[in-house]
Amino acid sequence: MKTENLRFGIVLLLMTIVLASCNTRKNMSYLRDLENQAVLQGTPPPPKQIKINPDDNLYISVKTINPEINELFSSNSSGDIGSSPRWETPAGQHINGYQVNPEGKIVLPIIGTVQVAGLSLTEAQSAIQQQANEYLKDANIQVKLLNYKVNVLGEVKAPGVYYNYNNSLTILEAIGMANGITEYAGLTNVSVIRKTEAGTKSYKVDLTKKNVLNSDAYYIYPNDVIYIEPQSLKNTRLNSGMYALFLSSVSTLVVILKYLSD
Repeated sequence: MKTENLRFGIVLLLMTIVLASCNTRKNMSYLRDLENQAVLQGTPPPPKQIKINPDDNLYISVKTINPEINELFSSNSSGDIGSSPRWETPAGQHINGYQVNPEGKIVLPIIGTVQVAGLSLTEAQSAIQQQANEYLKDANIQVKLLNYKVNVLGEVKAPGVYYNYNNSLTILEAIGMANGITEYAGLTNVSVIRKTEAGTKSYKVDLTKKNVLNSDAYYIYPNDVIYIEPQSLKNTRLNSGMYALFLSSVSTLVVILKYLSD
């Protein structure tokens, strides 16, 4: 009778380990308290304008109706991002972009020196456009930030550094760049680490709650770090195979001892 009780206890313990190591679909869901067809007024608020700083690297496209003029810019930002091999790597972007000097200026062929530090991308585009109009006919200017990069770490399928070429990026989009979360991801305590003028600032966000849409960490800015912690069940699940093998061995030993004692 004692042997049967021991075997039953081992089986029960095995089932407990298996159940404890399972992660439910609910635990893997973003914004789980967001109701169907819910309308959230003013959520999320618009992102803050990114300001250009010294040492930033800019993509500046200058296109005119004159091919000879366009050729002057071909050594740098001619060609759309994503359509030319020169933009495929960070090294290529660094070489072909326009570096903002320590005084906050860039130097463009024909157009000359333009002060861009402290301006948003839209404001910088307007400043370059205004100066280009003095020297070029029907010039079309486009400005993007090449060093808009974020670091996504922890329980994502492809952790690493990712570059964004749009004017804004959300935390959900950044995680999507990293191919999404793993089955061990803890969504309730995600960290966003950001450098500010006052020092490094950290945010804790719960991606399962809709109020993340109003968080200061919802929009991700250049050089932010996102870290997704593992759930506590990760160690249990990783070790469950070892526990199961051990308990299976004990169960087998109990059966053998019972057989020998009969």
